[in-house]
Amino acid sequence: MMRAFGNYILSGRVQAIGAISFLTMFSLFIPPAAFLVSGVPVALVTLRKGGSLASQVVIGSLVLTQILSLLLQIQVLFPLVILVTIWLPVMISAVVLRHSQSQELMTLTAAGFAAIFVVLMYAINGDVEAWWRILLTEMLEQGFPAASSEQFKQVIEIAPPLMNAVVASSIVLSLIVTLLTARWWQSVLFNPSGFAKEFQAFSLPRQLALPSIIAMGLIFFENQVFSNIMRDLLVIILILYLFQGIAAVHRIVNSRTLSRNWLIGMYCLLAFLPQIMIIFIAWIGITDSLMNRGNPPNIEGS
Repeated sequence: MMRAFGNYILSGRVQAIGAISFLTMFSLFIPPAAFLVSGVPVALVTLRKGGSLASQVVIGSLVLTQILSLLLQIQVLFPLVILVTIWLPVMISAVVLRHSQSQELMTLTAAGFAAIFVVLMYAINGDVEAWWRILLTEMLEQGFPAASSEQFKQVIEIAPPLMNAVVASSIVLSLIVTLLTARWWQSVLFNPSGFAKEFQAFSLPRQLALPSIIAMGLIFFENQVFSNIMRDLLVIILILYLFQGIAAVHRIVNSRTLSRNWLIGMYCLLAFLPQIMIIFIAWIGITDSLMNRGNPPNIEGS
């Protein structure tokens, strides 16, 4: 089914526009998966057909989604929000991956979008924690009017200091997962063994390790705003090394012909103990990156 649907999306502009628009409207019913559902087909078209055709498809999808939004009386700005927050970052990251054949450069591009979000939040709002506190208070009061004041206090005390880092990590995580899913789909269609080889060879540049260590130290800087920015940027870097660590584990399991249960165990622990496992696997990624194993193979024979 994935093959058939992928071939349909890639068979022409009209088919791609129709599929992307339909999936985007469908994503309204599954908000947590909206980034994947709406972004993966855009990434697939970009990876296979290039940025020029992908731009035409995105513009067509914007127009059709706008028409459907008006017909279904959905928020008028919905298509523009999707364009800015999903389609454009996904398309740009996919163009980088297509031309560089480097998953590492793609992940750094995704991290760049998250970093831009962090810097803009502090540049525009100043006291970002206070901004999140006001926003969360309004959302909780509108969404849960019957909730007790004690429940409100717990959420409002805990969440605001963490929200900016959480959103930044969500941006980079969503972008990378979307692009890797599209790359896997492209591989399924045109080069079935290509994705596994490319992902297992994933290796961030060694030069990134030093800025990461510096960012850790700057968290304790006396300037509160500056230290908060460093903390949020460090979370983004942590996500990059998380993928490096996952790739390293996949490579080890494959090269030593170990049981797939090792991978199942890793993903289960990531799901149930994310606070511990993300740091642990990211540390594996940092160690793996410092070994500097070289560049990944090209799978674009696709």
